[in-house]
This record gives sequence, structure tokens and C-alpha cells, in this order.
Amino acid sequence: MLKNYIDQLNLIYYGLIALPLVLFPVVYLPMKEGVVVEFGEDSGILYYLAAILLFMVIVFARRLFRRSLNTIDISWQLGKKLTAYRKASVVFYSLGLFACLVSVGLLMFTRHQLFVATYPILLLVLSFYRPTIERLKRDLPLTKEDLSVIEDQD
Repeated sequence: MLKNYIDQLNLIYYGLIALPLVLFPVVYLPMKEGVVVEFGEDSGILYYLAAILLFMVIVFARRLFRRSLNTIDISWQLGKKLTAYRKASVVFYSLGLFACLVSVGLLMFTRHQLFVATYPILLLVLSFYRPTIERLKRDLPLTKEDLSVIEDQD
């Protein structure tokens, strides 16, 4: 049961990060020519501000994830806890997908090298939070009974 649950979460995780992962080389490789959007002389500041905002999306998503997990009561059944965890994870990964897509989009339109670095860093940060059984044990409020059920299936 738990292995299937983690596999389903991994499918969601990898499915959401696959789109920007496919788009990045399509955008990056032909960067020799194309549409370049300039916002004036101070456009460099805007690029750095946009990159900071993208990382703030990840911080916001993580806080939202933690806040969602704080609503889970330790007395709930394990199945209900896992359902709540899945919902919180999907929101977190979706916001991460949004940040990655915006980063790739900004790279496509601006051709600024900052976004060549921003996307892989965002992807690396998201990879720290990929679904694993250990992360599940760390994030959820589990009773000894829940832990024994999880460890029996691990």
C-alpha cells in the first residue's frame, strides 16, 4: 500500500517537472537568435528581481505545504493523513512547476544568462523535497502504530 502511494506521488512529482525539463533544452539550445525583450537600461535589475521572485514562489510554496501539514492531527487514521499529505504535495509541486515554467519562459524571451542558472537551481531545490518514505515519516505527525505500519511495508 505505502509503496504504491509513494510511487503515485513520484509520478505526480516527475510528471510536473518533466514539462520544464523538456522545454529548457528547446529554449536554451537555439539561443543564438530570436526575440529579446529589453526593458530599458535598468533591465538587469528587473531580471534579478524576477529571479528573486521565482525563489520566493518556492519559499511561499514550502510554507504553504508546512501550514497544510500542521492541520493534520495525530489522531487521524493513516489513510486520511496520507490523503492530506498528497494534496499538500501536489500544491507544492504545482507551484514549483509554475516557478520553473516562468524561469524557462523568461529565458526564452530575455535570453539572459541569469535564467540559464535560475531554472536548474529551482529544479535542484525541488529535488530536495521529492517524495520518499523518509520524508513522509519526517513530515507527518505519526503515532507509533502508524510508524510500525509504515516500517512493515518499507
